[in-house]
Amino acid sequence: ARQVAVKTIRPELSASEEVRARIKRECRLHAAIGVHPHIVTLYDSIEEHGHLSLVMEYFAGETLAARLADQSAAPGIAPPLALDIVRQLLRALAAIHEAGIVHRDIKTANILLQPQEDGSIVAKLTDFGIARTAVEDADLTRLTALDGQGPGTPAYMAPERIDSQSFGAIGPASDLYAVGVILYELFTGRPPFTGTMTEIFSGHLVQSPGLERLSAALPDQCHTLLQTALAKQVEDRFASAGAFLTAVEEVAALLVPVQ
Repeated sequence: ARQVAVKTIRPELSASEEVRARIKRECRLHAAIGVHPHIVTLYDSIEEHGHLSLVMEYFAGETLAARLADQSAAPGIAPPLALDIVRQLLRALAAIHEAGIVHRDIKTANILLQPQEDGSIVAKLTDFGIARTAVEDADLTRLTALDGQGPGTPAYMAPERIDSQSFGAIGPASDLYAVGVILYELFTGRPPFTGTMTEIFSGHLVQSPGLERLSAALPDQCHTLLQTALAKQVEDRFASAGAFLTAVEEVAALLVPVQ
């Protein structure tokens, strides 16, 4: 007796053991996290006549990607709102990492926004399709996105996701790097590295994120925040989602409250 969203798996994919394994893992990871105010809740999975479906919390709104794409005025989002969205995202990641899970696909298309009556925005993270627990077998099949582009989205990939031999293992810091990319995009209207896949990967690995694109009206602390979040080496980034959140709170306190 409640409104839900049903995510269906295309019939031609329902017979795939790889897809089934991905769905089972997504359900298991959601169950490990439990209910969280900034994560879309997965209620159940259903298999009927060979068809797979996920029953999820109905959360009306739009993706952050859609919000950024529909920019009729200045690019990006007002800094107070940008920081508020990132603050909510980091609270979700704190819970995910606490459960020993790395999301691995943090991007604007996986963040849903819902306007509230008081004018505020509630953000929720979704899609655990390629998430992995820290204790899973390293030889576990890497389940790819259904569109065939591989696990993850290049614009939001941390250096270690591209070259683990040089930059180390994928972990919570990889998710936090993606949050840094999102914050940069919210401030400027575009990710720090764009172009061909080769150009994007080169940017993540060796190039500066180009903080000169940030508005001169932003406090210097925003530069420091992004420098840390987008550091090439894992050990130079924020130690945890909580540490990143604290830094965001400090910068937000310097700005005009969200209208």
